[in-house]
Amino acid sequence: MKYKVQVPSTQGWADLKGTIDDGENYEVELFDTREEAQASIDSIQADIPDFEGRVVTEDTEPEGDLY
Repeated sequence: MKYKVQVPSTQGWADLKGTIDDGENYEVELFDTREEAQASIDSIQADIPDFEGRVVTEDTEPEGDLY
């Protein structure tokens, strides 16, 4: 089981994605452990203190899409 980060959107929770080719395409960022996913949230919050996110298992369906 892998983990991912979801962020709130106007349609509900959306998967956090990263670009794989300078913004042409985006893929869900998956982490091997819950701790690694939480570290990603913590890293973002260091730069954006009001950033909201939650750690979920990779099979948790998003309610919306930001990309």
